[in-house]
Amino acid sequence: MKIFRALFFMALVLVLAVPGVEAKKKKAEAESADAGAAEPATAGSSASHEGIEAAKAGDWNKAIESFKKAGDDANNRFNLALAYRQRGMSYIKQQNWDGAISDFSEALKLKEDDTIVHRFRAFAYMNKQDWNNALQDYDVVLKGKKSDVEALERRAFVEMQLKQNEKAIADYSEAIKQQPKNVDALLGRSYIYENTGKLDLGLTDVEAVLRIQPTNGDATNRRKRLIAEKTKGQPVPEKTPVLLGTPIPRQPTPPPPPKPPGTPAAAASASPH
Repeated sequence: MKIFRALFFMALVLVLAVPGVEAKKKKAEAESADAGAAEPATAGSSASHEGIEAAKAGDWNKAIESFKKAGDDANNRFNLALAYRQRGMSYIKQQNWDGAISDFSEALKLKEDDTIVHRFRAFAYMNKQDWNNALQDYDVVLKGKKSDVEALERRAFVEMQLKQNEKAIADYSEAIKQQPKNVDALLGRSYIYENTGKLDLGLTDVEAVLRIQPTNGDATNRRKRLIAEKTKGQPVPEKTPVLLGTPIPRQPTPPPPPKPPGTPAAAASASPH
């Protein structure tokens, strides 16, 4: 949870430090004061400050409510999206899949191109065995980025559940191309080969796993089964399920800490991605 809080707070600081934001805020407050309407600006500023303080404390419920009250300007939309994202990740830790999906969906309404949110929502959908929605999110994550091995493995697993075997094999194969010693991908592909009657290809993948991990129990059992199926020998060991891989998606890397005030080009890269 500490990494989530650090990510959120640093992102907030970076956004609020973007050149010109503070100046625009002061100008707006001055104009409101001249017009005799300083109170709404103060109320919005206060709610935004409360949201930031709540986020620092990890109180995502309060942070979300505060940012909602603060208004609909660009900063608050960004902050609110980030708060939904962080609370959704908290729900992931609690295995509250419905809560996570709801918050991630709200975050995407505010920032639809956040691939981190798509990745984690896909994981929540997978745990609910909602394969079609999981597939849609992984499609977004992998759009134009075929080097994301984790997402390739997960999408292949989803495609396997949907009986899209050729697509699953293609994704596993791409993952293996990127990481030739990827045991999970090799076992996943061998499982599909076996289920589709391509026993020689399945055995090739299993042998590759055993060269990497000679004591791998799943590969050892599967090798015996494939040989028995090929030779019509007995007994044939029971099938073991394909490995899913990392239980929870990799966490996003926090952005670098902001530079001290007055430092040139402070916070040049404020993207949460």
